[in-house]
Amino acid sequence: MEMRRLLLDEVAAIIAGTLSGAKYGLKIRLPHATVMTFLFAKQLTFREKSKTIAKLTAEHATNLAAFVFIYKSMLAGLKFSSTGVMGKLCRLIGLNNKKQRSPPGLPELPQHSFLAGAVGGYIVWGRYSSVNYQMILYLASRILVGSIKLAREKGVKPFSWSGASFGNTYPLAAAGIWGTVLYLFEQHPNVLHPSLRRSMDEIYRCTLGRPSG
Repeated sequence: MEMRRLLLDEVAAIIAGTLSGAKYGLKIRLPHATVMTFLFAKQLTFREKSKTIAKLTAEHATNLAAFVFIYKSMLAGLKFSSTGVMGKLCRLIGLNNKKQRSPPGLPELPQHSFLAGAVGGYIVWGRYSSVNYQMILYLASRILVGSIKLAREKGVKPFSWSGASFGNTYPLAAAGIWGTVLYLFEQHPNVLHPSLRRSMDEIYRCTLGRPSG
């Protein structure tokens, strides 16, 4: 009876997370796709623009929903793998050595979140598309910043040095990033993503009209 209740709780967490993923994807992508399509796809008819917006929004929403479903399903599976042959295998490789169960929908061990996230990322986000690529780049930048903050909290040098505070390093980071992207744009524009290159062309390749005659 206890196992049945735990299983139902995990199923409820999976369903709730899946619905939340779809709702959030719809909320985030719809306004973004609408603005970007009407600004940069002027050659399309209104019908074509509407189809593009619907396609991008549906892709983002379904991908987030699918990822949450896979992620939380794997967490539940790993949690219930503490019995039988699967449990012995998990304990052997260090994936399950804890008796106290975590709340529904949450990882029982830190390794579980990485494993479930990696599998979901490969299945859902591993297929290239403009939406997926944008998500990967967004997360990569957030991971980089978060890792630097974590290194500072853990006392890892040079990130923990007193002079390496956010206020001191942010201007240097801004200078390095903008200097690098402008160098690439002027010298090796082919290596930049087409959408970034088009935006920079519009900004940095504009010229004032000269009067004729």
